[in-house]
Amino acid sequence: MGDGTAIERDGTTEAIVERARSLAPTISERALEGEQARRVPDDVFGQMREGGLLRLFVPKMLGGLEVDPFTMIEVIEIIARADGSTGWVAMILNGSFMTAWVEPTAAQQMAASVDGDVVLSGNFAPMGRATADADGFRVTGRWPFLSGSSHANWTLGGTLIMDGSNPVMRPDGRPDFRFMMFPMSDTVVHDTWSAAGLKATASHDLSVDNVYVPEELTPRPMFDVPRHDGPLWRFSFFGLLGCCMVGVPLGIARRALDEAVPLSQTKSRNGGRSTMAEDSAVQLDLIKAETALRAARSLAFEAIGTAWEHALAGNPMSTDDRVAVRLSTFHAAEVGLRVVETCFRIGGGGALYEHSPLQRCWRDLHAASHHLFFGDQALQDIAKVHLGLEADAVTM
Repeated sequence: MGDGTAIERDGTTEAIVERARSLAPTISERALEGEQARRVPDDVFGQMREGGLLRLFVPKMLGGLEVDPFTMIEVIEIIARADGSTGWVAMILNGSFMTAWVEPTAAQQMAASVDGDVVLSGNFAPMGRATADADGFRVTGRWPFLSGSSHANWTLGGTLIMDGSNPVMRPDGRPDFRFMMFPMSDTVVHDTWSAAGLKATASHDLSVDNVYVPEELTPRPMFDVPRHDGPLWRFSFFGLLGCCMVGVPLGIARRALDEAVPLSQTKSRNGGRSTMAEDSAVQLDLIKAETALRAARSLAFEAIGTAWEHALAGNPMSTDDRVAVRLSTFHAAEVGLRVVETCFRIGGGGALYEHSPLQRCWRDLHAASHHLFFGDQALQDIAKVHLGLEADAVTM
């Protein structure tokens, strides 16, 4: 990726990364088409799906690839570098790894219902309400920001189990909060996604009304362990989510630099004879941005790499591992924003046009930064642990 990070992988995982690299030029060329349609082009999505790029963390016994975290990061990074919206959709739909918390027979039935390949979108905010019914639940709710909704075949919504008007409480004193999984055919998609950034993600609202969900399709990944063994499943839910998400800001920010550096070498300011690259202020801005992005990427690989070593040794993520991974992913988003701000400013008036990748990088990363995963609440929990205070480990 141009920052010197060396990754050792076998031929299988290298082939997966190469699929992403080979598809990247097409993704980049089709970015404006996707923005206008407000969804990733169907054939581009199809190539990602057929190449296995949307089931990277899905357990092998469910037809997934179950790759290492570094492969996930680099695949999402490559796609996001080509186009932020497509990278975001690839990241979200790789959330199909949540099937690892579903009883294996039920998960296999999910896959069989969609020709063997679960493509799962969702929103885990607890905006649904459910009541017990026979061996499952009746669920009603509406969730916004269902990225990839135009291509998903399954979805999930965060839901509280209710007893009348009150939530049912778990033995640990927490509300009974679950992810309710539905086939898309049981849902209604509301066309709401007209947004400033990540335009091609089809992040519409989705609702269900009194839909029955069997008990086995109501996992609690924030509280329970996966139903599979192996190093990947020794990561926490948020640890796995961090491995998926961190590639988005890293990839978008790298694309911004890809555009800004050659532009500075040819563009003059106010009709002058010298190029922007000869301006000492521009030189400092770009080298600081390059340094910050490389450092942020290295921090993410270091934090996730340490947790991965512990997982390979048979150990679950420690509190230190969880904090380090969450901190590195938050930092990547924060640095990415600074990088795209710098590059967008260097782009000048030309960066304002829709055909400019610089303005798309600026819009897409600002939109992505509004996700709760990159929000201040996550950083506050990390800060509490750092200061020796009690924090909600569930969010890490």
